This record gives sequence, structure tokens and C-alpha cells, in this order.
Amino acid sequence: MKKLIKNIFTIPVFSGIVFLPLIFLFSCQSRPAPVPAAEETVLFTAPIPSAEVLPPVMPEPAAVIEEPVLAELPAENFPEVLPDPQSPKLSAPTMNIINVSSSRVEILVTINIENPNIFELPSPVISYDYSLDTISYIKGVVESDKPLAASSVTPLNFFLWVTYTDLYRNMRLPVSAREISSLLNLSCSLECPVLGTESFNWLISGTLPLRR
Repeated sequence: MKKLIKNIFTIPVFSGIVFLPLIFLFSCQSRPAPVPAAEETVLFTAPIPSAEVLPPVMPEPAAVIEEPVLAELPAENFPEVLPDPQSPKLSAPTMNIINVSSSRVEILVTINIENPNIFELPSPVISYDYSLDTISYIKGVVESDKPLAASSVTPLNFFLWVTYTDLYRNMRLPVSAREISSLLNLSCSLECPVLGTESFNWLISGTLPLRR
């Protein structure tokens, strides 16, 4: 046993056992620490396609403006010479008593309007003032929505009503009077293209029968 221990601790073996850890330790300290590699930014650049690869640029289609085409109408539909506008013609108005009762008198006023033009005319506006014994009794305005037909005569009618109750209440009439003088003042305004507005005036005198 003593011999075995002596052999173990001989100089060569002992020196190897002692110096081997020292050598390993020294080699670890002297080795430089690894330096981390710097991160490099890698840029990727898309390759530029060549002209042969690029698709051809298609031009935008130009806007096409179509000109309106006028339909051709036969020549017989157009008169060779268009007539000049003409003023309408109004006949003298008439005033007729169409009904007399114990309570009132009904009067019809008529005006005939001739339109000589090939186009319609607006309906006239008529204002009136009906006087009895020089005192204004009824005032009003007559208008129509219907135009005056072309190349025709249009009668324009309106009515006047005189009530005896109102008449005796508002006027002092002689007891023996059988009638009373009347006067109808008419004013007609009519528009005509190109010629402008025309006015017509009439005075129609008459008598009104009285009833008690």
C-alpha cells in the first residue's frame, strides 16, 4: 500500500496532476471574449423592369360629341310667308235683360272677340261699373282661364243681378217711377304678342224696370 501511494506521488505523475488544472485555467483566461457580430441592414431593391417587359400604355378614348340631327319635315308643313300678328277685333258689347221677377232683374252682357291670328291669344280681362241713376251700383272684374282660339270668334258672357230689396234700401226712388236710367262702363284689356297690350272701352246706356 505504501508502495502504491509512493508510485502515485512520483514526480512525473504528481506534476501532471498539479499542473494540468493550472494550464486549463490559464488557457481560459487568455482566450479573448467573442465579439458579437454587428447586425447589418439588408436592403432589397426591386429590379427595374426593362422597356420590353412594361406593358404598352393605352391612350384614353376621346369623348365623341354627337351633333343633333334635325328631322327633315316636308316643305308643305311650313307656310312660305308667315303672316304678321294682328290685333284682335272686339264687337260692340250688348246688354239684354233676360229675366225680371218680383225680387230681381237678371242682365246678360255679351262681347264677341275675334282672333285673326294663327296662334292663340290670352283671355282678356274685363272690368265693369254698372250705375243706376248716375250712382255706381255694381263693380267687378271678369277673367277667364280659357285662351282665345286661333282664327275664330269667341263670345265672352257675364251676368249682372239687381235685387230690388237692395235697390230700394240704398236709393231714394220716386214712388211713381216705373224705371230707372242705367249706364254700363266697360273696360277690356287684351294682350297680344309683338303688338303688346291693347285696351278697349265702351259705354252702354239703358233703363232698368222697377217693381214694387
